[in-house]
Amino acid sequence: MVFVGLKRRGKEVYYFKGKGECDFLIRDGINITGAIQVCTALTDKEILDREVKGLLEAMNNYNLDEGLIFNR
Repeated sequence: MVFVGLKRRGKEVYYFKGKGECDFLIRDGINITGAIQVCTALTDKEILDREVKGLLEAMNNYNLDEGLIFNR
């Protein structure tokens, strides 16, 4: 749903993989302008740590000040 929503808004969407992973990077022109992590639940510390680690790695890699985590 997140991917479809971003594409409907005309966003260029990419995936990030380093030591961790980030589900969506949003590109505007030549710049990465956003990072979004999506998960079904943040039910325990291990899942939360993994999701935050991947998001922070992507944010640091592209010098982003903020990112989003969506869960249901």
